[in-house]
Amino acid sequence: MLTDVSINVSQIMLHNQFLLCEGLEDSSLGTTFQYSVSGGEFAQIIHTGQCHWVAVSNIGCKKGVVNVYDSLNYGTLTTYTVKQIATILHEEDPEIILNIKPVQQQNNGTDCGVFAIAFVASLLNGQDPSTASYNNNQLRTHLLWCIKNGHLSPFPQAPDQTRLKRCKGKRVITELFCSCRMPWDKQDGKRRATQMACCDKCEEWFHRSCENIPDRVFKKMSQWKCSKCVHAS
Repeated sequence: MLTDVSINVSQIMLHNQFLLCEGLEDSSLGTTFQYSVSGGEFAQIIHTGQCHWVAVSNIGCKKGVVNVYDSLNYGTLTTYTVKQIATILHEEDPEIILNIKPVQQQNNGTDCGVFAIAFVASLLNGQDPSTASYNNNQLRTHLLWCIKNGHLSPFPQAPDQTRLKRCKGKRVITELFCSCRMPWDKQDGKRRATQMACCDKCEEWFHRSCENIPDRVFKKMSQWKCSKCVHAS
């Protein structure tokens, strides 16, 4: 698997080549959900938290929709991945839609990073990664050549495309909560900062830390209003 350095060097090159595309930030920002909020089209390579890289982008998508390009897909998305995407979108609507695209699958356990770079390079050059067929034997050689020359070009295509395996496409709908517009999972309920309470006026759910919700709300189930509703009163 490629290191963070190779991933980030590739993203820097792509950012310099495609200045109008947002995202392409240092992947370490995802560990604390600190990616910049995107106001337009973006592309980003994300670490899933399970020794794996995927590419995500809303290029060509409707509002609140993001495509996920995963070369080792099993039909699921880690919560860690979904939260990073939500950080970038900061979508005001109740939910986001994540489309797992039917991209070419890697034939080993180490090529996820170079595939993720190839997917983003295709996207930014106006190509659809869902239909692209990459030459497995030339992926790393091409990436090394690009890094040496400081310019990332589209990756070589496979001469024989009939034997290439692709994942099945899938649509994942994720509900968002709180002023931070993030999803919620069972593990969040075990952490003090991410415990949630429902506003008695708007009936929306908010994290304890985001709204500074007092302990009494969780201990005695007492009434409580979010800051937005308090200011609107």
